[in-house]
Amino acid sequence: MRRETQNVVLALLGGALLKIAWNGTYLRYVKPGLFPWLVATGVVMVALAAVAIVRDVLAARTGRAVPAPACAGDHPHGQPEPSDVAVSGETETPARLARTEASSAVEARTASDTPAPEDAGGRERDHEQGRDHEQGHDHEQGHDHEQGHGHGHGHREPRSPWLLLLPVLAIFLVAPPALGSDAVNRAGAGNDEAARQRSSGSPMFPPLPGGDAIPLPIGEVVTRTVWDDSGSLDNRTLRLTGFLVRRDDGRPLLARMVIRCCAADASPRTVLLSGGDAQLAGYAPDTWLEVVGKVVPGSGRASVDHTPTFTVESVRPVAAPTDPYE
Repeated sequence: MRRETQNVVLALLGGALLKIAWNGTYLRYVKPGLFPWLVATGVVMVALAAVAIVRDVLAARTGRAVPAPACAGDHPHGQPEPSDVAVSGETETPARLARTEASSAVEARTASDTPAPEDAGGRERDHEQGRDHEQGHDHEQGHDHEQGHGHGHGHREPRSPWLLLLPVLAIFLVAPPALGSDAVNRAGAGNDEAARQRSSGSPMFPPLPGGDAIPLPIGEVVTRTVWDDSGSLDNRTLRLTGFLVRRDDGRPLLARMVIRCCAADASPRTVLLSGGDAQLAGYAPDTWLEVVGKVVPGSGRASVDHTPTFTVESVRPVAAPTDPYE
């Protein structure tokens, strides 16, 4: 992936985070408490992309080379690297530079030793032999470098970095909805055992407020039904809000998803709707409803997967809440 493409992908990822944070759709995926972290992450990613793009543009204007990974494969095989071109315009390979430096060193050493006339011929022969040895060594190294360089060009660039575009396309084009009835059905019957164990540490529950049609979260209804031995929900009219779920056997449930951090760890909280088949017949799964009724005492037993039965008195459709999770 080229540097320009990397910068654009980084900017798009940061922009996608800022978009879902701005319009509130982030609540479909994470808890509200993560809002500041989403904004900070998006700002940092966009800033990094902007700095990289500006640096590349300035480098292109001034003719300064931008650091790139080794053997990036951007130059044709067999052509000299940009760093091999001397300022004078002549091509200087590393082998040629090495030979030049070696020759200068030998000449300087020869001049400083001021050899005797009888030793001049021998030193000259040694100098020529050393130069021939260095040329042969440099030729072998150059040949090995060309072989290794050609082998490196046989590999294709990995395509996995392009997968970073998938969440960007999903957010900008699809905007996946919050988890609904399909997630509840795939989670299995009843309320999960982990939630029941967490609730077992609270034997005392605060008293419910007075009045009729008390609004309660579905999760609290499940918890009180299973663990509150005082019967605080008995004969109390409650108002529950959730989305409609239909099991494979046709039973209607009212459900909400509970998340601890993000949608990946979501688990359902459900109550079984009873006595409202005629009122519920006209609503499709995933329809958000406000249901008024009463909990059947002792209905949240282990034999029914701790799913309380809720006797329906009235039903009306409502808009989906801004935060769909409990």
